[in-house]
Amino acid sequence: MIKIREFNESDARDLWGIFYHAIRNVNSRDYTQAQVEAWALDDFSPEVWQRKMNAISPFVAEID
Repeated sequence: MIKIREFNESDARDLWGIFYHAIRNVNSRDYTQAQVEAWALDDFSPEVWQRKMNAISPFVAEID
């Protein structure tokens, strides 16, 4: 079962992991290397990502 819920601040790190993996692994063929490196930094700032997630307030899907 999939549950859709509102974002909690504690979700930010997991969402970064999903985003990073998608850009670096799943969609890397769709972007230039410069784009991949700019969008999914190896030395990302957790504070910056947290502010971004707080600002857009995404929904989160949980499976079981």
